[in-house]
Amino acid sequence: MTNQDDLTVMQEKAIQLLMTGLSDQAVADELDMARQTVNNWRHNDAAFAARFNAERQALWSTHREKLRSLVSQAVDVLAEDMAATLEPKLRQSAAIRVLKAVSLYGQDMKPSGAIDIGQVERDWQANDDMLKLFEEVSA
Repeated sequence: MTNQDDLTVMQEKAIQLLMTGLSDQAVADELDMARQTVNNWRHNDAAFAARFNAERQALWSTHREKLRSLVSQAVDVLAEDMAATLEPKLRQSAAIRVLKAVSLYGQDMKPSGAIDIGQVERDWQANDDMLKLFEEVSA
């Protein structure tokens, strides 16, 4: 994880606002800055991107554990509905969604992205290299 001293106070505030689900524009409005500044931090500042990814992963982990606590109830709903004859579809659907959310049904959809500044920069460079290669092949 990155050192908090790597980011400015405004960048720290921007990350916290982004973590609440705000768009780049809404964060920029809240912090009285240009949307492009927030966008540049997210896409061109490795320290910012690494911290944002780390925060997202930590939040995901917390939510995942909360969802895991619902698994027993979800399994109970499915078991009850298998024996019931009254409109089980809605309850089954909700139970299945909980199971999917904790990767016990379907695919795992956890957030990804490097949390190490150097790795963020290497990933960006690899993407740039692939784009250049594609452009050369396409020309």
